Amino acid sequence: MIHVCLCDNNIVVRNIYKKLMEGLAEKHGLKVKIICCDSGEQLLEHYASNTQYLDILYMDILMKQIDGISTARELRKLGCDAQLIFLSCNDEYVFD
Repeated sequence: MIHVCLCDNNIVVRNIYKKLMEGLAEKHGLKVKIICCDSGEQLLEHYASNTQYLDILYMDILMKQIDGISTARELRKLGCDAQLIFLSCNDEYVFD
C-alpha cells in the first residue's frame, strides 16, 4: 500500500490530482490510499495525530496561512521522511 497525501487549498485541483492518481494506480495494479488536506495546518495536525506513514506528499506552495515550504520544514522537524513534491504554477519559489 502506498500512502499519498495531497495538500492544496483548491478543492478543484485536489480532486483532479486525486482522480489522476487513482486512475494511474488502477492502471498499474497499485494499491494507494490518498488523503487530502486543504491547508498546511490541517496536514500538520493530521501528521501529528496519526501514526499512518506517508510515502509521497504532493503539496501546493502558495496556501493561505502557512505556505507549503514552511509546512514541509515543520514536517521534517516532526520526523516525516515522505517524498515531497511541490505543486505550483508560480516559478518564484523553485529554488526554495
